[in-house]
Amino acid sequence: ATPSHAQDVSNGPFVLHSYAPQRLIVLKKTPHYWNRQAIFLNTIQISILPHETTAWQLFEQGELDWIGGGICPLSPDVMEHASCRLKFHDVAATTFCTFNTQVPPFNNPDIRQAFAYALERGELAQAGQLPATTFLPPSLTQSQPQQLTDLNKARQLLAKGLHNTEMGPLTLYFRTGQIDKRVAQTLQKQWRDHLGIEIELQELDLKTHMDRLHKKNYQIAIASWIAQVHHPSNFLDRFSD
Repeated sequence: ATPSHAQDVSNGPFVLHSYAPQRLIVLKKTPHYWNRQAIFLNTIQISILPHETTAWQLFEQGELDWIGGGICPLSPDVMEHASCRLKFHDVAATTFCTFNTQVPPFNNPDIRQAFAYALERGELAQAGQLPATTFLPPSLTQSQPQQLTDLNKARQLLAKGLHNTEMGPLTLYFRTGQIDKRVAQTLQKQWRDHLGIEIELQELDLKTHMDRLHKKNYQIAIASWIAQVHHPSNFLDRFSD
């Protein structure tokens, strides 16, 4: 662990006390907070755990008081077992597939559309989640959900696209974790069943995964983003000049 970080600036009820990279963050109550008498916790320990299953086991053993975050970290069978203790609320976040449009076959818009129309998004949404049918997450749009699955159109577009583009081996990259792994496996099955296309799955640690995305060294990848503020501009501004 690193030494005390009393010099760090904070305007909240806690300050960083110590940090062990990829393992533990310890926060201590600060005597300088304006409403400190309303804060009953003296210390918060944040465990950084690489696997959702480990977090759940520690929670069950009483070693953790709270698990969760922007995306539920529990598998469906665990969620069913723990349903009475779970609370869900809307979060402005989206998980999506990104296609490398600079190289074949996804430089062909017909093939990209074929892959999109072949998805049944209801099967991709996990417990507590809603299918995303627009660019913005459901919590940030007032529009009605759209029906985007059209298997006949998907197959027609794929046949059209293959007249101009060769389809070599394809790999879908995703970051380590049960959440993205389940999404990747569902995508793999749907594209196999609906389009007859085999996709290899490649699981990567977060750093390697992000490096591939930034260097455009991929064909298909799973990515996610979460709004810092609850407003559509937090997504839309990413595409402005």
